[in-house]
Amino acid sequence: MRHNMDAFAAGDIDGVVDDYAIDAVIVNDRYGAVCGHKAIKALFHKLLTEVFPPENIVVHTCEIIIGPLAFYTWRSDNASFGTDTFVVEDGKITLQTFAAKFNGDGVHFATAGKQHEPQILAKGSV
Repeated sequence: MRHNMDAFAAGDIDGVVDDYAIDAVIVNDRYGAVCGHKAIKALFHKLLTEVFPPENIVVHTCEIIIGPLAFYTWRSDNASFGTDTFVVEDGKITLQTFAAKFNGDGVHFATAGKQHEPQILAKGSV
């Protein structure tokens, strides 16, 4: 997880994506389910250029790691609260959820964006 955080902080999109399994899924209320490297790379390009530009400082406020599960809370220059949960298998992130409450006129992941119907991505995955 440290490599992923360092790559994110450096704005290294390829470095971030390299930490994800080929069939990884990221779930968020604004973007729905983002599946696979190509879609994940596009998501992080958007996040790192529009939402978290290099000058934006992210401070982790909580880290709990239990087996394959990693849970983080954080705040940044433009978000009063954020949370990420990761599942890591064989050294790769296979599943991530995230949400944030952004300040002012920023993006409001926790309250805005289109609503997504619940999805079952694979039989037995829920």
